[in-house]
Order: sequence, then C-alpha cells, then structure tokens
Amino acid sequence: MDKKIKELLHRYPITAAYSEEDACFVARVIGFRNLAAHGDTHEESVREARIALTGALKVMLAHGRELPAPDPILDELRALRPLLNLARLSKAAGIPRTTLTSRLEHGTRFTHAEAGRIHRALAGIAVA
Repeated sequence: MDKKIKELLHRYPITAAYSEEDACFVARVIGFRNLAAHGDTHEESVREARIALTGALKVMLAHGRELPAPDPILDELRALRPLLNLARLSKAAGIPRTTLTSRLEHGTRFTHAEAGRIHRALAGIAVA
C-alpha cells in the first residue's frame, strides 16, 4: 500500500454499529458523508469500510480532488477560533474549557456527541 494512503487512512475514523433496518453492521467513515460499508460482524464492516476508503483516497489523489476534513467540527472551530469566546462556547456545549482548548491545540477528535453539542452551541450563541 502506498505510504501516502497509509498515512491518510489513520486520519479518518471509522464508526460501526448494528443496524436493525439493514440486519447487519454498518460502518461509516467520518469526513466522507456517503462512504459506508456493511458486514455480518463489527470487524467485517470496519474492514470493508477501510477498503472503500482506500479506494476513495486513491481516486481522489489521482484526480487532484480535495480531501474532506478528517474532523469537520475541529476544522470549523480552528477556523472560527479567533472569533470565538471559548469560555462561552464550552459552557453552552457542556464541555470543560480545558478539554475544548486542549482538543483544538492538539487536534484531538471530538466524539459524535460532543460535536453535536458544539454545533448546537454555535447555532445558539454569537461569535466573539
């Protein structure tokens, strides 16, 4: 596997859960809205998603396409950081300010629940 692809694979987390509707495990790649895979087990769905991600990355790189942000909320917060009142945002999102600041500085991913709370908080407060 290409070294560049190998490095990129680690930037995109894969989540998987059992889907009653589909009667199988469905894995999704964070940052790729329409990339999903399924399998009879959690591990199989993740493995299939990783194969699909590898293919998507190869095609996108070969055609010079821009890769999606691995953690859209992290990128959004970094872009808005000069305008944000982090104390107010952390209170509105229910995330300790030290945690919010640390994740922004170190590039640590937010959980799905945290990202949802941050989005709701951003919608409910004004910047600055």
